[in-house]
Amino acid sequence: MKKNTTTLTFKILMLLIILVIPLNIVSLIVSTVMIRDARTSIINSVRSTIRTYTDNIDQIIYNTNSTLYELNERDSDFLTLIDGQNDLSYQLSKTGLTKTIRNKQTLSPMADYFYFYQDSLGDLLVIPHNSSSFDDFLYSNNYFDKDQLSHASWHLATIDGTPYLTKISANGSLYYGAFIQLENAVSDIYEYLNYPIKAISFTEEVPSPTASYINDRRAIIISVKCSRAGLYLNLIFDSSILVSSISGWRWFLIGIIILYIILVPLLYRYIRSWVIAPLARLNTAHRQLQSGEENYRITQGSDSAEFEQAYASFNSMAESLQNLRLEKISNELARKQMLLDNLQLQIRPHFLLNTFNLLYSMIQTKKTQPAQEMILYLSQYFRYLFQYNKELELFSKEWELILQYLKVSRFQHPDAFTFQYELDPEINLVRIPPLLLHNFFENILSHALVHGQVVHIMFNGFYDNGTVTFQIADDGQGMSDKDVEIINAGNYEDYSRGFHVGLRNSITRIKYFYNQQGSIHVDSAINEGTIFTITFPYNLEEDTDNESFDGK
Repeated sequence: MKKNTTTLTFKILMLLIILVIPLNIVSLIVSTVMIRDARTSIINSVRSTIRTYTDNIDQIIYNTNSTLYELNERDSDFLTLIDGQNDLSYQLSKTGLTKTIRNKQTLSPMADYFYFYQDSLGDLLVIPHNSSSFDDFLYSNNYFDKDQLSHASWHLATIDGTPYLTKISANGSLYYGAFIQLENAVSDIYEYLNYPIKAISFTEEVPSPTASYINDRRAIIISVKCSRAGLYLNLIFDSSILVSSISGWRWFLIGIIILYIILVPLLYRYIRSWVIAPLARLNTAHRQLQSGEENYRITQGSDSAEFEQAYASFNSMAESLQNLRLEKISNELARKQMLLDNLQLQIRPHFLLNTFNLLYSMIQTKKTQPAQEMILYLSQYFRYLFQYNKELELFSKEWELILQYLKVSRFQHPDAFTFQYELDPEINLVRIPPLLLHNFFENILSHALVHGQVVHIMFNGFYDNGTVTFQIADDGQGMSDKDVEIINAGNYEDYSRGFHVGLRNSITRIKYFYNQQGSIHVDSAINEGTIFTITFPYNLEEDTDNESFDGK
């Protein structure tokens, strides 16, 4: 279905015509809207303030309910009070319960007072006990009467003229509950709000303007419910404050409207010249670009610096789109080639066949422990391999896999190598391409071991001033000068036959992930050993500030 649209010129013209409505209607609308907006703004502001306090009361109720529940379920001092044996244990439990509640009151916001009454002993404990008012209140009005219990609700009570939320529950002959003082919330609201408040109250129902304590039909009542307590916090103030600051501006706004009506024709002319025409020129340019005219450019000038800049930005964008499209295609091809290279390294059939043959041999010779270690390594390896859907992974995860690989490799090459390492603590927080380092250790065990000789493998990881350096060294067979020269120069002329594909893939991934700034350097000599040095920049502080280390 075609969308029904109109031109910007028509919309602007209609807007200017509408502004010629009689001034009395405009004035009435402006006044009404201002009063309504002021009323809405004030009410929303006050409601937001009140909601802060009701949310705080709800949180206190939640914490208090949780504390009472925990005491009833698993507190030994509370259970001793339930037994009601007036002995030393009972007295010690009162002291312990007092300490427990005082500690909880210091750790999180909760009720101001807790009470526990053992009916069989006529013993009342109030925590903290700093007034006899609660004793008088609790002993009066048949408060400890099971017929009046309300286990799941809080209700209002007034003690010495101060409003409280109170709750009572019972377990056997033990009555217990809490008091939350509401006077502090009332005082804070009076102090925080700048409006002339007539009254603040807590009620169990939404009050009416005709209520005896309000008795003013013009009064504005804002009520917010405490969901956990089932009561309302009400703020009452006179509606006259909503218009007290508006009347002085009404005639000023009407004068502005009259002036605007006089200037409508001139205003339309300039709007068309400054806005409509440049926008039409930009729309035409975008349509040309969308239709495939990549060489289209805006050559006209503009009287506005903003549109002149917009024209320049469009021309620059059109120029960049041509380059970006080609660059994107080139980068995507390079990325796919890199992924194919890495897949070639991961699927190594000879590695799997050798591993499974070794595992079969262990099982045949009943080498249960080595076989179990080999299976655990394979499980960890394939889990790491098939979960490889992240471009970078924490070094610490790959390090676990490398250590396990070296451990199980001793079953195949017993007494053939030793291993030492030194790592800076920061290295564990560095992210690297998965299986980057693991491949170097596999190459050592595949090509550097010497029959009848113990090869020493050394691994170092350093982080210094924004640079990560890994060194993998061995004193095994070594490499020829020609191979060293090819690797350090990055020529890889034999790549088409698979030669040095692992090293080429590694340096490609390092440069890709570290903005073309990473490098791999090798030092080696025949029968003396080999040292691979991997270096790339890494801003560890930026990574720890902006990224969580959960692999996301």
